[in-house]
Amino acid sequence: MYIDENVDVPFDALKYAIGECNYGGRVTDDKDRRLLNTLLSRVYRPEILDAAQPFKLSASGTYVVPPEGSHGSYLAALDALPAFPQPEAFGLDDNADITKDLQQTASMLETLVLAGGGVGGGGGGGGGGSSEEVVGHMVSDMLEKLPANFDVEKVQLKYPVQYDQSLNQVLCQEMLRYNRLLAIIRESLVNLDKALQGLQVMSSELDAVFK
Repeated sequence: MYIDENVDVPFDALKYAIGECNYGGRVTDDKDRRLLNTLLSRVYRPEILDAAQPFKLSASGTYVVPPEGSHGSYLAALDALPAFPQPEAFGLDDNADITKDLQQTASMLETLVLAGGGVGGGGGGGGGGSSEEVVGHMVSDMLEKLPANFDVEKVQLKYPVQYDQSLNQVLCQEMLRYNRLLAIIRESLVNLDKALQGLQVMSSELDAVFK
């Protein structure tokens, strides 16, 4: 009723009514309320009523306000959205996917270990070998699949650091970090293999890798 009485859409009044009175009344933290009002300000603006072009809800344009149409057109627009929401759908940076992927990978590996009875489960089927043999095969397989270190010097010659190509320096830095990670993984696997063969003492770090 209040909207019908105005020639222009009262966006400021709507933002206050929703952000401060409706939802805002349930938000006790001032930082959360500021975030709520910031998100509302991205939507409650005159540009959203422009029928000439879809209003983008994300930078990539994947998420837009569908044009006015039938109920079926709205359902079709919803079906066209990605099955797995991207970080931008929640106003997050693409790097937020890294944390999500790490958590999902850890959960998947834990589930696989539990489904397989764990390393030390022994199993009841027979023929699976002892836990040391199972881990030994896994170590050998991972060492074979582990990629070689990057040739940083070769990359530096091909992509020298220049004023207009500052990302070349970032590339070399990331490759150095990745090489250090590969070295740690390779050293841990080699030492674990030696410990399983009785050629080296099983330290607490290696025992954690073994488990």
